[in-house]
Amino acid sequence: MKKELRRVLIISIGLSIFVVLLTLSLPFNMIMLFRWVVPSESISSIAVIAMAAVGGLLFMTIFDVLRFALLRRFAKYLNHQLGEKILHKMFQERALGQKGDASTAMSDLSKVRGFLNSPTSTAFLDTAISPLMLLIVFYISPLMGILAILCIMVILGTKLATRKSTRELLRRSNMGFARANNFAQECVHNSQAVRAMGMQPQLIHKWRGMQDEMVRDQTEASEKAGVHSAITKSMGWIMQVLLMGVGFSLMLMGEIDSALVIIAVIIAGRVIMPMQMAVDGWQNYQDAKDAFHRLKSYLEGMEEKEKEVSLKLPEPQGNLKAESIVYAHGGKPIIKGVSFDLQAGQTLGLIGPSGAGKTTLARIMTGAVRPQNGILRLDGADMHQWDQEQLGPHIGYLPQEVELFAGTIAQNIARFQEVSLEEIREAARKAGLEEIIESMPQGFETMLEERGLNLPGGLRQRIGLARALFGDPRILILDEPDASLDQQGIDSLTEILKRSRDEGKTVILVTHRPKLLQFTHQLLMLKNGQVAMYGPSKQVLQKLLPGK
Repeated sequence: MKKELRRVLIISIGLSIFVVLLTLSLPFNMIMLFRWVVPSESISSIAVIAMAAVGGLLFMTIFDVLRFALLRRFAKYLNHQLGEKILHKMFQERALGQKGDASTAMSDLSKVRGFLNSPTSTAFLDTAISPLMLLIVFYISPLMGILAILCIMVILGTKLATRKSTRELLRRSNMGFARANNFAQECVHNSQAVRAMGMQPQLIHKWRGMQDEMVRDQTEASEKAGVHSAITKSMGWIMQVLLMGVGFSLMLMGEIDSALVIIAVIIAGRVIMPMQMAVDGWQNYQDAKDAFHRLKSYLEGMEEKEKEVSLKLPEPQGNLKAESIVYAHGGKPIIKGVSFDLQAGQTLGLIGPSGAGKTTLARIMTGAVRPQNGILRLDGADMHQWDQEQLGPHIGYLPQEVELFAGTIAQNIARFQEVSLEEIREAARKAGLEEIIESMPQGFETMLEERGLNLPGGLRQRIGLARALFGDPRILILDEPDASLDQQGIDSLTEILKRSRDEGKTVILVTHRPKLLQFTHQLLMLKNGQVAMYGPSKQVLQKLLPGK
């Protein structure tokens, strides 16, 4: 990544030099007109000189576009190289309950990409070659060069003073906006209690006070910035007037040519503009620079981890064995030494009171969550050594809270894979859902909102079940699959459990419904994260329900 950045910077600076040099097309056009055309009164020469100037300006535009396009392509390259890797890492950290650096890395990537796509990036390139341009002014006239530097220093000093005087006001204004916005959201969230107790006038008055304070800081910052902006603009013009006066004084003294005076003034004006933009965007540049270095370190760390060899997954049989699994979150133990042995084709029922750790154990059995101690074996090998992307297609998982995504019903069932509609229909058919989906106006192309909130809870549950069945996975992990289901849904779920048993699938079933436990071979009862009972289903049920 560092090598690519160096190459982009070298090419961009080279293009910037051409852009700046070609801006001299206009003064050269003026010089040629006054020096050659006016004395000779040659009208035909005007067209030639104008075409040359237009050609130079066109090439300047082309180089400027190429420079900006190069930076955009590098931003796209960074996004392509890092975006998917960082998002993949975010999935892993979320699944493992870790507070890693992936979220920060994604924010850093956004900062770098935003800076490269902004005009500020080209302003910094122009600023980088400003010393070269000032050397040209010095070559034309050392006195004009010194005057240009002094004027530039005064203008930049004024810009820096503006930033310093407004930074704290803007910071307070942004914080005030966030507080007022959070307070408004809090009021809306508790709107029923607010209306019931007649608290609207008092809360609106409080919100208005927060808004007024924010607006006051914002207005003061804007006024100061406006005054300083007017001053710096005037100083830019004053600089050119002073340079013009000194230049023509030197010309009258016979020390410099009038054409060179014009060139020196234009170059000095061309230098100050990107410098002012660079001062305004200095914080963005610093943030992007720091973010790039963090991204570089993060990428190097990811590459080291990618060198670790993952086991290549054969077709799993579905034998699951837990050996003293321990899992804690936030320092609180949730799973405490759980062990079981489930043969391929068997169904394990997980039962126990709420908060016993059933859902956490189910997540561990997907392979996406890694226990702190103990081993979960799949066909004799540590399940968490498998590449999750290889393992995932062999696992059907229905979480306790169904997690659907913005997209079509077909995309959600197919796990967002590019597959035939018939494969999607097959999964929906197994979930007893095909006719229901077909009855919708858009059928399988019905769009879901975020988390599928535009559908009833029972329908979301059944779509999640169809997704779990998609691809005929060898292992099914169903966490409270009967939640939110009507009788028709319960009947479909019963049929799924029967079919899975007949087809020899390994099933982990978390449920409180006794009727569904008849399809299990083993029962494991958790209490406070520990195994309270474990064994063949009939034996455990006899202990739990003696005499039944």
